[in-house]
Amino acid sequence: MTESLVAFARSGNPNTASLKWPRFSTANPMLLEFDTTAHVSPWPDHRKFDFFRAESKSAAAGGAVRD
Repeated sequence: MTESLVAFARSGNPNTASLKWPRFSTANPMLLEFDTTAHVSPWPDHRKFDFFRAESKSAAAGGAVRD
């Protein structure tokens, strides 16, 4: 991770010999996930988050209180 941050600061490109960041594409959105090792994963399905967006708008408009 540190190497990628340094590479990004130097060149604007976070790729290193040991870690290749995927270029974002709306046709096939992928992300780099950091766990015990870094790996490419599919971008989360944002439609699944619509419920939470709707609920937060409801609470802001005087709806249910959230934790």
